[in-house]
Amino acid sequence: GDRIRDLCLQFARNPRAILLCVSAANVDLATSDALLLAREVDRPGDRTIGVLTKADLMDPGTDCAAVLRNEVFPLRLGYVAVVCRGQRDLDEGGTV
Repeated sequence: GDRIRDLCLQFARNPRAILLCVSAANVDLATSDALLLAREVDRPGDRTIGVLTKADLMDPGTDCAAVLRNEVFPLRLGYVAVVCRGQRDLDEGGTV
């Protein structure tokens, strides 16, 4: 726990480093360890990029659009969402 955090902070403190914060889209960003750690070393979010995974696993009727529009936890470099295709997608004619 602490050793991993210390190692991450060692690299994140470099002002030339770009911080890639990966968080699941189906959980509250306020509890994202990656974003909280990034705020410690990059308070204005100038060199942090947010990556939202599992956007396809969000509860019905919910989405991560507000986060992707940079309205929830603003980052100068913004956010991208990652959706992994599963076997069902391929079976239904989806492309890789």
